[in-house]
Amino acid sequence: MKRFLFALFVSLYFLITYVSFAQNNSSSSANPNVALDTQKPSVDYTLPYPGLLPDNPLYPLKMLRDRIVLFLINDSVKRTEFYLLQADKRLQAGVFLYRKDPSKISLSLDTLGKSEQYFTKAVKEVEKVKQEKKDIGALLNNLQRASLKHEEVLLLFEKSVPQEYRKRVRVIIDNMRNHQNTVNELISSS
Repeated sequence: MKRFLFALFVSLYFLITYVSFAQNNSSSSANPNVALDTQKPSVDYTLPYPGLLPDNPLYPLKMLRDRIVLFLINDSVKRTEFYLLQADKRLQAGVFLYRKDPSKISLSLDTLGKSEQYFTKAVKEVEKVKQEKKDIGALLNNLQRASLKHEEVLLLFEKSVPQEYRKRVRVIIDNMRNHQNTVNELISSS
């Protein structure tokens, strides 16, 4: 049974990776305006490419894969890093989806909200790691830079959406600032 589940997981992973790669190659040449920002970034933190976007029919398989990976992670430091990676990918996915198709603003905002939820989980997990007396200096630094980058991207995104949606983006920005304060407190108490 374990071999079967492992084989299924590996097969799904390669299928999703292949489809994501194919989509990436075709969409990057078809739509050059997918870039997040043409200006020089002010925060030195690189967001990962999100892969499949939430409007893709294979997206639920990607979510299933991510849940399986999360289930298999036992180390709290690795779990924190995974939550942060998911937050970064969801942030990018939300922005990319809106840039690709502005009519999907609602799905884009839902995806940005999930990004913030994953960031919340990362902050809660790093608090647990700190109680375990593990060295989290690099992890906290990474969370701090990520929170600043998320805020930067969200502020740019807020300017690009219609006025009636800006309040929802502002709530996500305010939550991100609360996470920044929490991470700064953890850094100062380390």
